Amino acid sequence: MYFALAIVGGLVGGGLSVAMRLELQEPALQYFADGHMYNVFVTAHGLTMIFFMVMPAMMGGFGNWLVPLMIGAPDMAFPRMNNVSFWLLPVAFVLLLTSLFVEGPAGELGAGTGLSLESMGVLPKCGVHLGPRIEKKAEGAYGAKHTEVEALFARWR
Repeated sequence: MYFALAIVGGLVGGGLSVAMRLELQEPALQYFADGHMYNVFVTAHGLTMIFFMVMPAMMGGFGNWLVPLMIGAPDMAFPRMNNVSFWLLPVAFVLLLTSLFVEGPAGELGAGTGLSLESMGVLPKCGVHLGPRIEKKAEGAYGAKHTEVEALFARWR
């Protein structure tokens, strides 16, 4: 079941990737209404490929099914807990996909946090505004002012 979910996640993530590549194919031909929707697709693609393709295949498929099969164990440890953890994945996947159509910042759809969810505290200082909810969340998560976070990222450049 984990491998089947990983295949479905890979197909959906691949579809999001195709849509992003179509947008970048021709400079004058625009498929998305604005840049925010492109960022929403980038965010959904990244989260889908990591959490709904790679993680279920590696952790669930190999760790819960193939490894016990290879070592000759009669059953996996805690099979009911494993079943519950699997059935939470499709629910989370549906919630991620429906978040593409939920209102985001200022009448836009979805959370277009872009390439990196970690650099949200620095982006407003660079002139990129993701919306008041996301910026407030980033400020609260870091517990620091934007200048302090920017100084931390400046060391890595």
